[in-house]
Amino acid sequence: GGEVGLEEEEGKQKERRSLGERCCRWCVRWLLKMRGQGGQPAQGQDWIFTLWATVGSFLGLLLASGIDEFVSQPYRGGRLTVLIASVGALATLIFAAPASPFAQPRNVIGAHIIASVVALLVDYISNPFYAPIIPQWIAQTLSPALVIGITAKLGLTHPPAGAAALLYASQVIQPP
Repeated sequence: GGEVGLEEEEGKQKERRSLGERCCRWCVRWLLKMRGQGGQPAQGQDWIFTLWATVGSFLGLLLASGIDEFVSQPYRGGRLTVLIASVGALATLIFAAPASPFAQPRNVIGAHIIASVVALLVDYISNPFYAPIIPQWIAQTLSPALVIGITAKLGLTHPPAGAAALLYASQVIQPP
């Protein structure tokens, strides 16, 4: 009997809290997560793994940089590029966290295809040169949000794909 009365009293207290108080309590709980959940911080890797991660990421990014240099030669106006910031994040996942579910080929390829399609579609409805239905500042948030939602639903979550969509949406691309 006493426990039921206690639960009812706690329920009434929750109802009495203002929206501001509930938001404040939520923010405090969220910030306390920064301390961790009692787990240990990630341990550093051994020197062999570190060497392979460094050399592998250097060679992978060197290849991407070479391709970028080759394909962008005719387009020095800045309209065509391969080496973007999310490629660095991709290299980090592939070479420093190869066992991560986000670094698996299915996620990498699938999420980037989705990000490309979404970014192009959102660009079409926000770029002033096509059909500017929504403002650019909304497109910058809509594009990665759609990518995150779609890839999460499909089990293809890959953080650099969301970054690529944001990067594309952040730049107004003018047609040639």
